[in-house]
Amino acid sequence: MKNSILIVCPWLMNGGAQKALIGILKRLPKSEIKLLILFSGNTDLTEFDKYANNTLVLNHSRSVSGIVRAARDIRHQLKDFQTVYSLMRASHLVMGLIPKRSLKDKRLIGSLHQLPSSDRTTFIGKLEDLLVKRYLRQVDYITAPSKRALAEAVEYGYSEDKKCIYEPNIIDFISNKALDVRQGDLDVIKLVAAGRLTDQKGFDRIPELLKQVTLPVHIKILGDGPDRDKIHNISRDLSPENKVELVGHVDDVGPYIDWSDAIFMPSRAELNPVFVWEAFSRGRGVVASELPVFKDLRNEYNCVILFSDTNDLETGLQKLKYQCFREELMEHAIRATSDYRKSIETSKLIEVLKGKMS
Repeated sequence: MKNSILIVCPWLMNGGAQKALIGILKRLPKSEIKLLILFSGNTDLTEFDKYANNTLVLNHSRSVSGIVRAARDIRHQLKDFQTVYSLMRASHLVMGLIPKRSLKDKRLIGSLHQLPSSDRTTFIGKLEDLLVKRYLRQVDYITAPSKRALAEAVEYGYSEDKKCIYEPNIIDFISNKALDVRQGDLDVIKLVAAGRLTDQKGFDRIPELLKQVTLPVHIKILGDGPDRDKIHNISRDLSPENKVELVGHVDDVGPYIDWSDAIFMPSRAELNPVFVWEAFSRGRGVVASELPVFKDLRNEYNCVILFSDTNDLETGLQKLKYQCFREELMEHAIRATSDYRKSIETSKLIEVLKGKMS
């Protein structure tokens, strides 16, 4: 029987998960793919017409009743598909409501896009975990672009180690050649940040983080989202020598990375951001908050400057101003990119989705 794949997403809003999904779809036969998007609030989805045979947006509300209705609609879709690939925690939550007998003959896959520990910090999160676990314990494979996330999945009882697959985000790199760093030691540091404008990305922290920074800093922020007005107004809280520019959504982050001396990620939570690897491919390092994912990247590739407060950021940017230090970051970023390309070329997830791994 011909393989058929139902890909279940909670929403798509031009983020890194969307780029990674497109990278997956490009490597699968279009005729076998149906993309099912559960909730409202999506951005333009016409791009997916090129990669999926059918895209269905259910537009349910992000509420308890919306979750129940989404589970009902998925159940009606299941009979036509051999493989079900659930992306992100919100999809697993919905899948956890579906009776096990409706899933027993399917090849099931689930992906993690945040650390399990970060989703268990509230009472609601712990309740949601009951349904998330109910689905993930049934899957044949659980994937994540982070070895730390998979270790936590085993620790918290989401899955067994033998079912875990480390799967880097499959992205089309924006460059095959890193661009040289700016010449000389710098009087102004140029940083570029990107992401959906929400509390998670931490852009509201910028005024506080720049308080003890003595070098003038120019930050460009790429993206859109519910916190647009708040982020637009943070320049009022900056000293005159610093500048924050809200660019909005862009289709091509390449020219902005080229403009920068490093990318800037003051995030409150991340797993393995696509934007980091796009920056590495252009020879740029990362200035990032002290999260586990960035600690792991620093330990493995040494092209990340970590900070926990404004004093740490001052120390890191004082290093970044020197050309020799930026060139060192570039060398490590190029090595990281080379390793990442090799990981993508040997993707186990694509083999699973194609039905070539049992």
